[in-house]
Amino acid sequence: MDLGVKNSKELAAGLMFLAIGAFIVYVTSGYDMGTARRMGPGYFPMGLGLILCVIALIMVGRSLVRVDENSEPSCPTLFELRVVGAVLFGSLLFAFLIKPAGLLTTVAAMVLVGSFAMRGYGWLAALLSAAALSIGSVIVFIWLLGQPMQVIGPLFRF
Repeated sequence: MDLGVKNSKELAAGLMFLAIGAFIVYVTSGYDMGTARRMGPGYFPMGLGLILCVIALIMVGRSLVRVDENSEPSCPTLFELRVVGAVLFGSLLFAFLIKPAGLLTTVAAMVLVGSFAMRGYGWLAALLSAAALSIGSVIVFIWLLGQPMQVIGPLFRF
């Protein structure tokens, strides 16, 4: 492993994201941050700007480190495409089902779809994860944080 520009496109993208993240942090630094319990108008954008800066720094670091060319596949494998498809479909499923199905069933469906992305993840583990995460989401977002979401949506009300 030696230093040098391994991937100039990733370096350019990382620097661009770093500039955008730094700009967001600079602009939102004048806003009221509030607290974690009572977030102000600058709390969320500042957090996103900082996260973008961290991701950008990781990209820049990866673009400067050379590794053995044989260690990374040149094209995506079928498993990697399955992972991308499962995550993308799970996210779209959440977006389209949250209002008609409610939080409980939507999170459970999203976790079940996302479980296809992992190798060796059995149905029992997927069902237990879906149950735990959907119940935990209801407790955290609806009961503790008071978000205006329905537990069970009108799609499942008879």
